[in-house]
Amino acid sequence: MTTRAKYMIVKLLIAAGLTTGVIFALRYYIARQAKTEINVALNRAAEQVRTAIAAQEQLLQTTAETQHASEPSAILTSLRDSNWLQRTGELYACDVSVIERGRVVASSLSNSERDVLEQKLGNSPSGEILTIAIGGKRYQATSLPSLTAGPGWSIMVMKSWDEVEARQQKLSWILTFLAVAATLIGFPLVLQVSDTFGRPLSNLVGAVRALEAGDYNYPVMAHSHDELEEVTQAFEHMRASLQKSQKQLLQKERLATIGEMASSISHDLRHTLTTVVANAEFLAEEKNSEENKAAFYQEIRVAVEQMNDLIESLLEFSRGRERPRPVQVHPADVVERAIRIVKAKSGYQHIQFTEVGPEGLEWEIDPMKVERALVNLLVNACEVVPPETGRVEVLWGQRDGTLEFRVVDNGPGVVEEIRNELFQPFVSHGKAAGTGLGLAIVRKICEEHGGSAVLENSQPGRTVFCLTLPQRD
Repeated sequence: MTTRAKYMIVKLLIAAGLTTGVIFALRYYIARQAKTEINVALNRAAEQVRTAIAAQEQLLQTTAETQHASEPSAILTSLRDSNWLQRTGELYACDVSVIERGRVVASSLSNSERDVLEQKLGNSPSGEILTIAIGGKRYQATSLPSLTAGPGWSIMVMKSWDEVEARQQKLSWILTFLAVAATLIGFPLVLQVSDTFGRPLSNLVGAVRALEAGDYNYPVMAHSHDELEEVTQAFEHMRASLQKSQKQLLQKERLATIGEMASSISHDLRHTLTTVVANAEFLAEEKNSEENKAAFYQEIRVAVEQMNDLIESLLEFSRGRERPRPVQVHPADVVERAIRIVKAKSGYQHIQFTEVGPEGLEWEIDPMKVERALVNLLVNACEVVPPETGRVEVLWGQRDGTLEFRVVDNGPGVVEEIRNELFQPFVSHGKAAGTGLGLAIVRKICEEHGGSAVLENSQPGRTVFCLTLPQRD
C-alpha cells in the first residue's frame, strides 16, 4: 500500500472518528438537557400539586373545624379519591399517587401500574427524585409529605418521559442524518482537496525515486502558483545540478580509470615484452643447445600467456554488465574444469587441490562466467600459497535457496590495508605481475547473477572467499 493511500485512509478514519465523537457528544448533551428538562417539569408539577393539595387540605380542615370534627377523616377520604387525583394529574400534566407506609392507596394510574409502582417504591426517602419504569414507560418521580394527613403519608408526583423522549429521539435522528449527510458530502470534498495537494506531492516522491534510480527525465512540473510550485522548481534545479555534476564526475572517473589502466597495462606489458625480447635474442644464438632453446621457448610461451590473460581480463572488465546465459549444469563439473585450467599453468603443478561438494547437485548458472570467476580465485590462491606445501580447496553446496562456492587456501592471508578495497579494480598487493582486475571481475560476474562475492575469513594459514549465486526465478 502506498504512502498516499495510507494517508488517505488515516484522514478518512480521523474524519469518521471525529464525526462519531461529535454525534456521541451531542447525544450526551441532549440526554443531559432532557434530564434537566424533565426534572424542571417534575418540580414545577410537584409544586403545583403541592399547592392544590394544600388548598384542598386547608378547605377540608376548615370544614372539619366548623363541624367540630376531631379526626381528619374528610382529608383522608379526599386523598383516597382517585377521581380527584385523576383530575389533578390531568390539570398539571402528571400522575399523582397517595402513599401510606409504602402502599399505594390511591392513584391516577391504572390498577396494574399501581401494583408495579408499589413494588418499586421500597424505602425511597421523601423529596428524592427517582426514575421509575412502569409498563415500558419511564417516569421521573418525587414524593411530597402530607403533614395534614398524618405521619407515614406522602403524595408521589410522576412526570412521564414520553414527550421529552420523543423530542430527544427526533433531535438525535436529525443529528444523525446531518452527520451522515456531512460525511457523505465531506468525504468526496476531502478526497478532492487531498488530491489537489497530494497528487503533486506524490509526483514529487515519484521523481525522487526516479532520481535515485538514475532517471533524470521524470516529469515533475507543478502549476499551483504556491509554495508547492517553489519546492518543485527547487527540485528541478537540484536535479539539473546533480545531472551536470554526475556527468562531470563520470568523465573524471573515466579519465582516472583510463589513466590507471594505462599505467598498470604499460608496466605489465613492458615487463612481459622485455622477457619475450630477451628470450628471443637468446633463442636466436646459434651456440645454444636444444635444451636451452626449449627453455627459452617455454619462457616466451609463458610470457605470451600472461599477455593473453591480461588482455582477456581487460576485455572482461570493459564489457560492462552483461546478462548471463544460464543453463542447468552440475556445479561439480564447473569446479573440475576450473581446477584443470589452473593446474595446467606452469608453477602450479605441486599445489594440492581438493574438491568437496554434492556431485548430483544441479543449478541454473552461466557456466563459462562462473568458471572464469573460480579460475581467478584459484589463480590468486595459487600465487600466495607456499610452492611445495600449498593447499587449495573448493567447496560448494546449496543453502537457503542459494548456491555457494568457497575457495580456501593456506596462504598468509589478505593484508589489512587492502581488505576494504579488495574487490575494486587495480587493487593488488604482493604480486610481481598482476593487474588487480581478478577480484573485480569475480564480483562483477556474481552481481550479474544477482549474487555477491565476499572475503569470508582471512588469517595466516586460512583464507576463505565465498561466492553466492541465488536460484533464478
